[in-house]
Amino acid sequence: MIPLNLQILLIVIILGLLYFLVDNIRKYKLELKYALLWLIMVIVTLVLAIYPKLLYYISNNIFIETPVNALYLISFIIVFIILYNFTVLISKLTNQTKRLSQEIGLLKNEIKQRDEKNQNINESP
Repeated sequence: MIPLNLQILLIVIILGLLYFLVDNIRKYKLELKYALLWLIMVIVTLVLAIYPKLLYYISNNIFIETPVNALYLISFIIVFIILYNFTVLISKLTNQTKRLSQEIGLLKNEIKQRDEKNQNINESP
């Protein structure tokens, strides 16, 4: 079992992080759809800090010898999900940027052709 003062310290740190996330969402520095996974991670960590016996229960049920290893596994899975989510987002944004630059190039070419056509019409007697 973890000592009470360490448990209180963990809870205070997690609540501070939760406040920081919610404050950034409220100030529109962070969009909710991107912060949702972070919020879930903070809430899961808060629950595990409040109820440390839950970690013992989880580690026993998935046949992990120590609760710390179960915590590392849970943390790894959550971070992996967050990284995957951001990788998908970056791929979408890259494709959108490529498509938008191609559209800009086409529009610039179309404007150039119209300007040349208008210039030829104005020059002819």
